[in-house]
Amino acid sequence: MSKKGILENLVSLILIAAIFVAVSYFVQENIETLKSYMSNFSFFWGALIYVLLAFITTVIAPLTSVPLMPIAANLWGWQITGVLSILSWSLGSFVAFLIAVKFGKPVVKRFISLEKLEKYESKMPKENVFWTIVFLRMLIPVDILSYALGTFTKVNLKVYMSATILGITPFAFILSYVGMVSLKQQIILFIVVSFLASVILFLKYKTKKD
Repeated sequence: MSKKGILENLVSLILIAAIFVAVSYFVQENIETLKSYMSNFSFFWGALIYVLLAFITTVIAPLTSVPLMPIAANLWGWQITGVLSILSWSLGSFVAFLIAVKFGKPVVKRFISLEKLEKYESKMPKENVFWTIVFLRMLIPVDILSYALGTFTKVNLKVYMSATILGITPFAFILSYVGMVSLKQQIILFIVVSFLASVILFLKYKTKKD
């Protein structure tokens, strides 16, 4: 990965994390007003809207549903938000994968940059497919990996979905829980994550350069 690519990834990660913290703070400061407004809607409709938005952002890159998680977590609790996120991300991953498998690059490029997609071609698993996908789910955005796997591999759908659900589950619950903790704790986590991401990306660039 080039220096420019590393900087782009780092900036994107920091930006998403900053938005996440900002939304969390706003929601926690105005939670009673938000709950009062949401009382006009049943849980079913609120959850359905959340799932649909998270599903759409999983299919269409570079959108992300992560900033929505603090809202859902503070309204319904981190457990329910985690389950809803797993459901929506799994459905989005399933659709993105099928689009890539059935239609290939001509259609995929409408949802994601082919240049960005091809950067991950070399990372696609050739063996130990199941656990490689689980591992990659922790490193590569859900939408990009789904399209890359569908475009560049012939992985079995059952293996793909099982590994996908296993890989996204920890993040779904962790991010949902973090969306409910105090601003001070989130800022500390934000600094730690930004630092670790910087170190990892720097080492990756250094290794590639050497």
